[in-house]
Amino acid sequence: MEYSNEFVDLLIIINDKFASILGVLVAIITAFITLVYVVFTYKQMKAAQNSTETAMQQLRLNNQPCVIPTIIATRGTKCFTKTRRQLFIEIGLDNVGDSPAITVYTFSHLELHYTYNKIIGSNTVNMDYVPSFQKCIKSGEKTETHVRYETSEINKLVEDLRVCHEKNVKRIRKAPYNNPYKGTILVIEVYYRNVIGQWFKDVLRQEICWINDKNAAPRKTNNINENTIPPCPLLDDTEFELQLVSEAFSSFSIELVEDKEIEDKLEDYKAELSC
Repeated sequence: MEYSNEFVDLLIIINDKFASILGVLVAIITAFITLVYVVFTYKQMKAAQNSTETAMQQLRLNNQPCVIPTIIATRGTKCFTKTRRQLFIEIGLDNVGDSPAITVYTFSHLELHYTYNKIIGSNTVNMDYVPSFQKCIKSGEKTETHVRYETSEINKLVEDLRVCHEKNVKRIRKAPYNNPYKGTILVIEVYYRNVIGQWFKDVLRQEICWINDKNAAPRKTNNINENTIPPCPLLDDTEFELQLVSEAFSSFSIELVEDKEIEDKLEDYKAELSC
């Protein structure tokens, strides 16, 4: 019984002298346990959120449009109104996806390799007119459109091809084993969105080897460039077409883009597109 009294006395002494310290320790331990619980709960929440976002992203990637552009034909006119001429690029658009492509814009530009476009300070030559627009291309539907270049852009193309031709002639004479110089690149860009507002961008890049005179005389030699432009000049009364490299040597890409990219593209045509 004395032992029990001593134990009780000890507890009384501990309570009197160390109660505050024990309270602090209990509070610290409780806070630590609470912190661990909060961190664990937060990690669970983030994991659930990431799973939801992944599922949403996967849902967005399902049932999407996919518009494939193809260059059907190129048609260059002879000069009219004295010096003006035009080049039309006819483009096929095939929606091979499983949902409609909405608000479809088609742009085009040329990428010069050997000359420089002083007007905009780059090697890019933009098409002349506003982009082609189609409200909707249904899943499995094929349609056609076109873009247009004018005299100034055509002349820049001819000059770039002329320099390319001269470089290739020198290469054949001095180092025929080297790779040939590439011609100007024709670029087709197609922007479209799906039903939930995501924008897609397709880019087709195809090299222009030279220009063909549609009414040229039959070739008399083995020189494939005997009647092509260049080396021949593009005359005012010449109807022409572009000689494009095989599709097997072209490139094509598809990517998701932000709304701002298409908004910036359309900004250059704001005056023409405003109602």
